[in-house]
Amino acid sequence: MKLRNHAKRRIAAAAAAAAIVPAAALIASTAASASPAPAGSAGATNGEVSVAQGTNPATLKGAVAIGTTPASTPEAVSFVLRGRNLAGLENAVEQGRSPDLSTAEFAARYGQTPAVISSLASYLKGFGISITTTYTDGLDISTTGTAGDYDNALSVQQQQYHVSAVKGHGGQPGIPAQTVHGTKQSPRMPASFGRDVLAVLGLTNYSP
Repeated sequence: MKLRNHAKRRIAAAAAAAAIVPAAALIASTAASASPAPAGSAGATNGEVSVAQGTNPATLKGAVAIGTTPASTPEAVSFVLRGRNLAGLENAVEQGRSPDLSTAEFAARYGQTPAVISSLASYLKGFGISITTTYTDGLDISTTGTAGDYDNALSVQQQQYHVSAVKGHGGQPGIPAQTVHGTKQSPRMPASFGRDVLAVLGLTNYSP
């Protein structure tokens, strides 16, 4: 039995998104979800948890801060949600028993719960952030807003960075120098739903 095409595409998209999150951040994030930090600990401060992000100035070689990002800067940010019951899915696939699921069935079994999705969306809207797409598989929410909106919602301060050019090698083209926005700080969200967010993608506009 094969997993239906739409569900397979969304699994691949979620996996690709997770793959660009720094490994150390994902390890810390996974550990935190496996053993939720008690209130007052380093992992949960004032009822908040840190959430991994994708490419950011801390991962860009030669990134130098040159000023604060204007609060009105438009941004598009995705919130990749942590799948549920993935061990069971992985075991089924390894044993050649990929379930024949519709997107709705996949969401009910492996996506995040409607309560988590609703809480995250309501929280973001409270900071003026617009929800552009809530994917029906329960694994991703796409949003738009301004740098100021995301700074306030995620307890970060974005900066402008000059990123040096990367020389081409092995027949691959180089990457030109860029001025981008981003933050080296870890986004923070309320623990009630933040522990179910795998990664925040899009706080930088770096283009590799």
